Amino acid sequence: MHCRREPVARDLAFVGFSKMDDPPDENNYLYDSFPGERMQETIIPITSMMQDKSLIDMDTTMLRDLFTTIKDDLNKNISKDHKCVYITYDGEEHSHIHLALLKSLPIILLMEMQDREFFAKEHERCPSCDMVKYEANHKRKIFESDNFIVFCPFASGDWSVKIMPKDHQPAFHMLEDLIEFTEIFYCLQKKLIKITRNKIDWVIKYPNISEYHWEMQLIPHRHESMFERVSGVMIFQVSPEIAAWRLRTATP
Repeated sequence: MHCRREPVARDLAFVGFSKMDDPPDENNYLYDSFPGERMQETIIPITSMMQDKSLIDMDTTMLRDLFTTIKDDLNKNISKDHKCVYITYDGEEHSHIHLALLKSLPIILLMEMQDREFFAKEHERCPSCDMVKYEANHKRKIFESDNFIVFCPFASGDWSVKIMPKDHQPAFHMLEDLIEFTEIFYCLQKKLIKITRNKIDWVIKYPNISEYHWEMQLIPHRHESMFERVSGVMIFQVSPEIAAWRLRTATP
């Protein structure tokens, strides 16, 4: 697998990961290409592990076992070289959960971190902690427990919902007690499916730094990949070189 980026993003982030291993172009001066170990993927099967049930059919015990598996996988594989974590589930694809550990920051997350850095320097406070306190007293709040807050984010898409820890918690894999989180997720997923009459996609994302908060976002299903949508990184099944070769040699 190779990472690719266009010149406009040379100083920012990767445009895409190609699953094809192409030989390096010695004459290339315009585009960047990097070894694929900048993205480490894990696919966690759902149906085979959870008695052939899809995510929406699982009870809280099954969901807790599933999130425990995700935590264990992250604790086993994450290292200081990984810059960020993405855990995504596409509602249309019930068979697996996608874990991606990236050694470079995607553009969307990089820009978000820059905004948060600016806020922290100006106000000398954590923007995520401020967001939790602000939304706790706002009409966008849906639910609040001892350890979590659930709300519709400001200027978000239709039916977008966030779950955030109320304490400063940088990483999902550091979450000790999954019972409360699982019960909130279970209830929220059921409500979203009932109201929107649609399947639900979700993502847990965070940079691998202590100054950040992890968060979970749930949104009604769309046809594009959830990982690609929230990271800005496209995953190509066919490299452009292979596509060009096939089109050159194909008959009309």
